[in-house]
Amino acid sequence: MLASLVCGWNKLKSFQNAGKVADMLQLPTNSRKVFRVAVYNRDVRSAVKNNQSHPIYGDRWADPQNQDVMASDKDEALCLIDSRYPSRDGFVIQQLLDSETKS
Repeated sequence: MLASLVCGWNKLKSFQNAGKVADMLQLPTNSRKVFRVAVYNRDVRSAVKNNQSHPIYGDRWADPQNQDVMASDKDEALCLIDSRYPSRDGFVIQQLLDSETKS
């Protein structure tokens, strides 16, 4: 599972220490590519299947939501998306494509 990738915590911490906003999905610097990430929430999906709603996240999170992330490589893109949508909160990365990959 992509979301279980061990995130480079020190790398993210260095971004925070450099004055970057921690909850942004993109960090504006040179030599970055755009990655398209499809992410959903497994807990919302389960609740919706049982005709219920999640107490925090809207029902739309039962379906994959696309996010564009600027990163230097796929590992960094996964790290950034996991920092914004943590797997510990039920988020699952369904797909990760770089801008050069045809859908």
